[in-house]
Amino acid sequence: MVSEINAGQMVQDVRLAINGALPVEHFGRLGGIVPEPEEIIGALKEKLMK
Repeated sequence: MVSEINAGQMVQDVRLAINGALPVEHFGRLGGIVPEPEEIIGALKEKLMK
């Protein structure tokens, strides 16, 4: 999972870097608001449950 403080500009770079070895998901936020670690963990758990 790519966690960013933007709209997902780095997702493609991560996908290219891992060369398709794993799926890549995005968790981001705009406006300079830094997510709390618990929010990132919650988003990761949610993505894994899909």
